[in-house]
Amino acid sequence: MKMLKTPQKFSSQVLTGLLGLLFSACATHHARNVEAPFAWPPVPELSEVSDAHPGQAFTCTYEKDRIPPRDADADKLFWHAHRRFIQNVEQKEEEPAAYAEIERLFRISAAWGHDKAAYLLAAILLWGRSEADDSNTQPMEIAKELVHRGIPRGYLLVGHLKTKDLGWEEGFDIALLYCRKAAELGDPEAQFALGMASQNAYTDTFSEEGKEMLRCAAKQGHSTAATLLASTLKREKKYDEALKYLQLAVKAGGAGGEYAADAAAAARALHEAFLSPEPEEASYLGLPRDEERARRYLKLSEIFDNPQYARPTAYEINRIVPLPPVKLPPWSGKETPWTPSLPSKERIQEMARAKGLSPETGLPVKRGGE
Repeated sequence: MKMLKTPQKFSSQVLTGLLGLLFSACATHHARNVEAPFAWPPVPELSEVSDAHPGQAFTCTYEKDRIPPRDADADKLFWHAHRRFIQNVEQKEEEPAAYAEIERLFRISAAWGHDKAAYLLAAILLWGRSEADDSNTQPMEIAKELVHRGIPRGYLLVGHLKTKDLGWEEGFDIALLYCRKAAELGDPEAQFALGMASQNAYTDTFSEEGKEMLRCAAKQGHSTAATLLASTLKREKKYDEALKYLQLAVKAGGAGGEYAADAAAAARALHEAFLSPEPEEASYLGLPRDEERARRYLKLSEIFDNPQYARPTAYEINRIVPLPPVKLPPWSGKETPWTPSLPSKERIQEMARAKGLSPETGLPVKRGGE
């Protein structure tokens, strides 16, 4: 399988599973009106997916309202594998054994219904990081299962696969509809992608609906959407609102490391803003000089940039560096080593066998043995 190049500009999307695949299908071109409803005849299990189209008004919904409860042990497997995946991508690690272990944990977690594990497993297979025989077929099976379960991210995956099968020109319109459907169901990546697609390349501004999509994604912890929106608000001299969205971007840095790079950038921006720059400078937010707040944001940026350390949660960010006028509480500033949390080896074996998978590989067990 041809290796796909990771786009540096959108590294956070790479780390959350887009890997340059789904983002390009939804966000690198301006949205075009397409007729709806439509069906996808080659995949009869997927009925008419959406009667929505880009001309329809957008209503913000949240992904969490559609995600069923996740098994606790499957969630531990996912976050452990997710952190290792991030470290491998950030460190440009190409060791096949590392990806084999990540794939194993994602497969076992996905078998227990973990939607994010299933999505990232599909991304790894599409990215050519697996030697499994089902690398070409499993992503479609994952996409169909996620869609049938009503998981918003499944529609993004379907859209990409459709574009991949038909080619860009023929598949783009259908991919756009699937992206729109995912956004309407609350998927923050789809909301961010379509918000980006509304950007006017000449004026560097966004449509009002595009801004609403970015706001919706930002409120769900999408750090890239929050920083982009903050930048737009700064240009409009809406400094108070820009400050709030930069803080949202920093808070998102603790979400399992999904948006750590963007959260680090937002923390550095706030570090500079609290050093009271001049109005003509890009980091200006109309804030009084506050060296202690600036120091704390700089320290947070260093923590977010280092995958070896645990990242503070959104709740902890509010305690470390709340926005003014709230006074700063005491904070030691110490870094905490990241200790991976995993079920026992025996429990992982039990989970794999209960779903007909090999504990060693996570692949389905063939008759006659593993």
